[in-house]
Amino acid sequence: LALVCKPVIFILNSRPIQFLGKISFSVFLWHFVLYDCFRYSYGYIFPGAQIKEGHYLIYLVLMFVVSTLSNKYLETWIGKKIKKYA
Repeated sequence: LALVCKPVIFILNSRPIQFLGKISFSVFLWHFVLYDCFRYSYGYIFPGAQIKEGHYLIYLVLMFVVSTLSNKYLETWIGKKIKKYA
């Protein structure tokens, strides 16, 4: 059991995984909105075209940028306001 737990603990304590955990709620809130906007704008620019695999990479990068900014500025600010009045 100890041989299994140490690698798992090491992976879960890594900075990328902790970053994903930190922004996971923002990703949950923004992913569908951004995907819908992305799909609509892609169809508007290229009517009748299918979204290619490479374009999903653009969507993922955009989703992580928006989620990170939302977490850093919006959710942190709201959290401070709630703690102030709680």
